[in-house]
Amino acid sequence: MKSLLLALLVCALSTAFAAAPVSVGVADPYLELRTGPGRGYPITNVVPRGEEVTILKRRTDWFKVRGPRGREGWAHRDQIARTLTSTGTAFQTEDPGTEQFGDRRHEADVPAGH
Repeated sequence: MKSLLLALLVCALSTAFAAAPVSVGVADPYLELRTGPGRGYPITNVVPRGEEVTILKRRTDWFKVRGPRGREGWAHRDQIARTLTSTGTAFQTEDPGTEQFGDRRHEADVPAGH
């Protein structure tokens, strides 16, 4: 029981420090959404120009986004770099430097079992 409560506490704390989602507008003719973060994953959805997507998280050069109808998928950094913020400026896809390495989110594991 104690380990379950500890696991729930860790989950609650990790979601409390997650970055807020950002909405951007598609400026290219379309934005391809894949099932996973890589070119080997199939394209399952296309978001047309003028629609907005919400950026949920980033994994290396891939961004997980949610489209206007609630469909989620992964878009490459090159396409995300050509999207526009609400002010009409290009969305910045900066690569983290070595100084941000220490600022990363830490993860904890709670061993449970016999």
